[in-house]
Amino acid sequence: VTAVVCLALFAVMREPTAHANRRKVDWRTAAGLLRDPSVLLLTMMGCATLAWLQLCVGYNVLFLTRMRGFSLIEAGTVMSIWGFAGTAGQITLPLLSDYLGRRPVIMLAALLCAVSLAIYLVGGWDLNTMRLLAAANGFFGFGLSPIVIATCVSEAVPDGLRGSALGMTNFFAVIVGTAVMPVVGGIVADHFGLAAALAVITGFTAAALARLVPPTSSRCQKAS
Repeated sequence: VTAVVCLALFAVMREPTAHANRRKVDWRTAAGLLRDPSVLLLTMMGCATLAWLQLCVGYNVLFLTRMRGFSLIEAGTVMSIWGFAGTAGQITLPLLSDYLGRRPVIMLAALLCAVSLAIYLVGGWDLNTMRLLAAANGFFGFGLSPIVIATCVSEAVPDGLRGSALGMTNFFAVIVGTAVMPVVGGIVADHFGLAAALAVITGFTAAALARLVPPTSSRCQKAS
């Protein structure tokens, strides 16, 4: 698979003239991104998004089987619907953000992701309702990922620093969201239960931070 991807990129990808003519790496300018408030906020949003993903993957099946009493097969159907709905969200929400603006789409998606998860955790719902809530949670949660982790980052910095900005934000988001937060979630689960571990997911944090992220595209500026 990797070889096919590499061959396809080699066949169709062309370096912009500005990049092709560049010979030296400006480490000082790249490191200066760490002092950019927008880049820092986007990094925090990326951490929250990946924490949501990892904690759902790590603890959702245990929550469904041990706390809600569903069978493994029933829990598997819930997780499958969560993933399929997430695939639709990753296509739909970035498209909507092109026309409605990044900020309102991020705020609304993060809010609905958190609300659907809260209802999912506190209610004694039947299997079909759990599937529906999981679908909503996956749609909005997965839909946030490409906007927060890629689109907004690339639009918040100059063209010549996009690669550096994406590398830095994704590095810290992966370290915190996928390495540190599962450990935190495990500690919370041991002391307060699996529902509390899932509740650590901070969709509201991304929504609050979205207020501080400047509009990044011309369509976003018009919508804002």
